[in-house]
Amino acid sequence: MILPALSQKFAHNGYEFSDVASADIPMIREWLRSPHLTDWWTPSVEDMADISSGLSTAAARYFLVSYQGRPYALIQCSDLGSDLVRTNRLGDDYPVEPGTFAIHQFVGDVEMLGFGHGTNFIKAFITELKRQPEVKRLMVTPAQDNAPAIKCYAQAGFRKDKPRQTPSGLCLLMVMPLA
Repeated sequence: MILPALSQKFAHNGYEFSDVASADIPMIREWLRSPHLTDWWTPSVEDMADISSGLSTAAARYFLVSYQGRPYALIQCSDLGSDLVRTNRLGDDYPVEPGTFAIHQFVGDVEMLGFGHGTNFIKAFITELKRQPEVKRLMVTPAQDNAPAIKCYAQAGFRKDKPRQTPSGLCLLMVMPLA
């Protein structure tokens, strides 16, 4: 398992990314209670423990996203070569090529919705991932009926692959080759 060697803090096109700190946890927990998220993003106990630690794990790394100094979103990058991540996200029967990473994200601050910030910060994050030689391919797995997320990912450059039954429910597999 190798996570991209991203800096603890970086910026691209006005979007700032920083490792989650313990001081960020109350805000993230509040975001997760928002109605616009509860239908689509419910972190597992393990995910919440990882987020709460504010540190990367062997399989995932969490970043707080800010725009003009205002924190408003969370993005996670995980190594799909990890048995734990692959099994939780795609099922243990899905073959994953080396260098395949997944991202999961949400806009937590409801006042930042509807302005293109989701698509734009995903594009900015991907620009940084493209600079990492170990990242060959990206995947996302939005719920098959989550039209806003699917549209956002398509605008960021992901292509629809196929529906996939996963341990967390039916999703639409979307991919982006980088190499």
